[in-house]
Parts: sequence; structure tokens; C-alpha cells
Amino acid sequence: MKKRIRVTDGDIARGRPGEANECPLALAIKRGFATDGYVSVSNHLASIDLAWGIRCATLSPRAQVFVRQFDRGRTVRPTTFMLNFE
Repeated sequence: MKKRIRVTDGDIARGRPGEANECPLALAIKRGFATDGYVSVSNHLASIDLAWGIRCATLSPRAQVFVRQFDRGRTVRPTTFMLNFE
């Protein structure tokens, strides 16, 4: 399964570098799945606690670069990524 996730200016403004559940991509995933549940984003994976269980999604190469750039304090822009669920 694949899901498109849109990271907004608001996600970027509220995001916290180095915080797996508070980075802009995690905030966008929470919004995209309409959940306040557990979401954790690493350099390569996103783990999402959904009603039917925890699911892992592989981050696209562009999403991986986005996460690294944000965590290093560099400027990132709103964008859209695909999550590929295993």
C-alpha cells in the first residue's frame, strides 16, 4: 500500500529537529491519517500506530533527504512524499 503525505508550512513551523514524533513529516503523517496516535520517523522508516496495528512505511529517498536537512537545521520547503507500506 502507498499513501501520499503532504508536508505544509505549518508542519515545518511546528516541527522539532531531532524529535522522531514531532518532526514535520511525523506531523504531516498524523494529519494525513487523522490520528493522534504514535508516529515515529527515522532516517529510513516511519512507524505509525493505526487502529488495526502498527505499520511501517519505507521513506522515499527524497523524504530521507528532507528529514536529514530539517534535523541539521537547514531550510526545507513544503512538499509531498509517498510512503510505501511493507
